[in-house]
Amino acid sequence: MSEFASSICRSKFQTRPYGMFRKFCKYHIIMPGRFDEPPSSTHAYCTASGYLMPLRIRIISVVMLLLFLGNNTSAQPQENISKREKQRKVVSLDELERNLENPVRLKDMQPDRVIDVFGVKNGEIVADIGAGTGFFTFRLANKVGPAGRVFAVEIEDQLLDFIRRKMDKNKVTNIIPIKSSDPAPNLPPAICDKIFVAGSYYYFPDSVLFMSNARKALKPGGLVAVVDLENAKYKVKPKKFALTDQIGTAAGVIDEMKKAGFTLRESHDFLKFRFFLVFSASEEASQTAPLK
Repeated sequence: MSEFASSICRSKFQTRPYGMFRKFCKYHIIMPGRFDEPPSSTHAYCTASGYLMPLRIRIISVVMLLLFLGNNTSAQPQENISKREKQRKVVSLDELERNLENPVRLKDMQPDRVIDVFGVKNGEIVADIGAGTGFFTFRLANKVGPAGRVFAVEIEDQLLDFIRRKMDKNKVTNIIPIKSSDPAPNLPPAICDKIFVAGSYYYFPDSVLFMSNARKALKPGGLVAVVDLENAKYKVKPKKFALTDQIGTAAGVIDEMKKAGFTLRESHDFLKFRFFLVFSASEEASQTAPLK
């Protein structure tokens, strides 16, 4: 090959790497027999039928292609990860439970008092939406007793499995784990005396849609409690124990719940950093089907 032809080929490969890669993919991978490489050649050169790259460039190109395809493939499962799972801190479930059950949080949340004020009774059927590791779930199960039931509604499979193991360990039989989805809690219709949403409201991608669909799980006269961080009370974003950096206001939640077909019945302010709101389904909403 002449020095002139050799310089042309080297120039093409040095100044047009993208074109080189495309030509390699088009011809040398899909049609690998198109080119013949002389055993002594170490430079790209021209023939009547096209370019030929050195072995090291071909290896690098194949690696680049595999990495590109691998990145696209690995990104696919991320689409199935819920908003809650993306926002939740990456900690072990045992560590998460220790954080949730620590004495400081217990004093702040006052779970037994909250359950009593909500009026949960023996024999009732209650849904704990966003059950997590069961912070409220097992307390609710103890309150409703063997004659009652608690639906542990959770979108994360790992947390549902954690609750099941905890049920087996403590021989609890009146909890029913339910896999929820982004738009709905997936509860049976007209089954719950009460629905409890504590520390999970801000995780709903569309709160109005989700709570509209939750409404159909209520029996006539059923109640919904929403307990979560209040921006006006919690001036500094929580870092250690909160699982989301999105903090709203009681007024905002009341407005969204109204759009979802609920009417505010009670508001309690004994929690230091949280609002505690109790709703019932509005009469107008009771006559209409929930959103899809």
